[in-house]
Amino acid sequence: MGVELLLPDAAAGNAGILAKLSDPGIGADRFNGYEVALDAAAGRLRLGRHRQNYEPIQDAPYAVPINRWVALVVRMTETTLEIMVDGKSMLVYEDRDHPLASGGVALRPWQRAASYRNLWVATAGQTRAIPLEAAEVESGLCAPWVPLRGGSAQGDFSVEEGLDARRR
Repeated sequence: MGVELLLPDAAAGNAGILAKLSDPGIGADRFNGYEVALDAAAGRLRLGRHRQNYEPIQDAPYAVPINRWVALVVRMTETTLEIMVDGKSMLVYEDRDHPLASGGVALRPWQRAASYRNLWVATAGQTRAIPLEAAEVESGLCAPWVPLRGGSAQGDFSVEEGLDARRR
């Protein structure tokens, strides 16, 4: 799976993609999955695991380009992830302790602005593009939050007050 990602500046926070996503809930880290993200301010590629929490796994130094599209690709087996940035293998990790077997994909900007395009998933030798389209719904969310919807999926978008988003 992969996506092209653009960070418009070197602001704090990170943005990337979630792999093997399952069991989502309300809250910043309320899901299971692997997080692969770029952090321009810190100059790194980050791999983390979520099991209804956040567990940092490994960082790799990377001078994240500003205001340029970057291809972020995650190749997976049952226990291994290989992360490629602009065609270069940057990190390989085998999860021997708590491997996540399967799940979906999602985009994850964390406390910063980011743009995404060309999201795709490959399984069994078939590559499928996943269109990124703004949902035509009245969400009650303010900018910069924009709900996205693919296919016939229906979402419920809301803002929860009192959640501490600074836990990480």
